[in-house]
Amino acid sequence: MVDTDEFLEWLKKTGSNAMFTVNFGSGTEEEAAAWVKHTNIDKKAGILYWEIGNEVYGNWHPYYEKYGKDGGTIYGKRARKFIEAMKKVDPTIKVAVLGVLEGDWNEKVLAETGDIADGLIVHHYPQHFGEENDFAMLSAPQTLTAIYERLHKVVDRWTAQFNKDKKIELWLTEWNSVDFNPGPQTLSVENGLFVAAVCSLLKTSITLSTGISTTTSLRKAVTTVT
Repeated sequence: MVDTDEFLEWLKKTGSNAMFTVNFGSGTEEEAAAWVKHTNIDKKAGILYWEIGNEVYGNWHPYYEKYGKDGGTIYGKRARKFIEAMKKVDPTIKVAVLGVLEGDWNEKVLAETGDIADGLIVHHYPQHFGEENDFAMLSAPQTLTAIYERLHKVVDRWTAQFNKDKKIELWLTEWNSVDFNPGPQTLSVENGLFVAAVCSLLKTSITLSTGISTTTSLRKAVTTVT
C-alpha cells in the first residue's frame, strides 16, 4: 500500500502530475478539502486534476441507491459542495464531475455543477463481461468520433448556458475493451490492436480538452493526448 506522501514523492522524482479521486460515497467535502490542503498547501505538490467520486451512476456502486439511482441530480447537488470546499482551499485546481456516454445523467449533473465544474469525466468500455468478441472489439474504435462529438455538444451547451469563459472539459479517465473482470482477450494481440487504434484516434481525430486518458490494463498509467 502506497500512502499519499509516498505517491507525491514518486511524482516529484519522475516530474509527473496526477489526478486524485476523492471519496464521494462515504467521504465528506471537508475530507476532500483537507486532502487538497495536504497535497497542494502543506506539501506544495500542485496536484491539478481532481475527480468527484467514481461511477456512482452504476448499480454496481455501493452508494448507487443513495446518490446515483435518481439519475444525477442528487450526485450533482452534493458534488457541488465538494467542488466549493476544495476550490476554497486551492482555487487553481481543476475539478471534474462524473459523466456517462449517453443518457440524461450529464444534463442533470451539469445543471447543478456546470458553472463551477471544470470538466466532465467519462469512461469507455465497448464490451460487456461475458460478451467479448474480437471482431466487435476491433470495430469499436470507429464509433468513438461520433460519441465524442455528441459529448462535446453537451459540454458546449452548458458552457454557453453559464456564460463561462473556459469550456467545460472532457476527461477520459478509464477505457479498455471490456468493462469488468477482463479475461484472456485483454492480453491478446487483438486487444493490443484495439488499444493502438484507440490511441491513434485520441491522438489524431478526437479532441479531449485535458489530454487525460487512462487505460485500465496499464494499471491507471496516464497516456498523454495532445
